[in-house]
Amino acid sequence: AYPSVPDHIDIFTGNFKVGTRKCSKCKTYKTRQDFNGEEEKKSASKRICNGCGPPMPSDLSAFTIPQIKDELRKRGVGHDDVKGLKKAELVARLQ
Repeated sequence: AYPSVPDHIDIFTGNFKVGTRKCSKCKTYKTRQDFNGEEEKKSASKRICNGCGPPMPSDLSAFTIPQIKDELRKRGVGHDDVKGLKKAELVARLQ
């Protein structure tokens, strides 16, 4: 009857597993893949996981058109509202 060990702890060393990050919003431990690139580099007190909805990256020009449309849909903008718009117009709606 061994005590259970949380998923973010290495059972052999007792240390955090490599790549473990804590979300400052939901307070749970996640892996590096659960954070976008900007959030992953922030300090633990400011880091928000993808599940909690991290803020928009500062550089929206790096987004592809499908990624911009997905973000707009998450914010309640309908498919017909973005159909046929250029990338600059989509980015403007996102901001």
